[in-house]
Amino acid sequence: MRVPEHLYRQVSRGLWQILTPVRRKIGVICCLLWLLACQPLATNMAPNDDDKAQIVRLTLERALLSREIPDYQLIADKSNIVLSTQHLDRAWVPELDGIKIILLDPKEIQSKADQAGDYLYLQFRELEVQENERIIVSLDNLWAVSKNSTVFYLSGGGFTIEYHRENGRWVGDVTMTWIS
Repeated sequence: MRVPEHLYRQVSRGLWQILTPVRRKIGVICCLLWLLACQPLATNMAPNDDDKAQIVRLTLERALLSREIPDYQLIADKSNIVLSTQHLDRAWVPELDGIKIILLDPKEIQSKADQAGDYLYLQFRELEVQENERIIVSLDNLWAVSKNSTVFYLSGGGFTIEYHRENGRWVGDVTMTWIS
């Protein structure tokens, strides 16, 4: 049986009027889903102070416990490490097994060298948070030289590590090392 043309048009027009708002809603929902899919997940938040403290800990563990910092073997007292507070929040510095980390500002570092002689110390040169939730850290192993010293040092160095989150944990790769 064939539907008369005028009834077909009325039914089609009625269906179109019913479906048009539904199609608009579906279009809006698809657009919203697309926008949400393009945004970072809520777990990908900007690194906070706790994250930075973890990065400092991981970096110092690699430098001192794993002995990866260039010229580690030249550090005279490996159980008492001087760490500069320049470019570093003291609250981020961890305790490491068997190592006492002595926090000194640049003036105190120089004063200690003037009194006790030249020595190697560590200094974070960079702790930069990237937009793509990466943190780049550079740690230097530098000489504190007494004002009375006559030695010109061709040693020391450092490394740069780029950290990113992997399964909720910070993972880092050394991207550069250097020696003096």
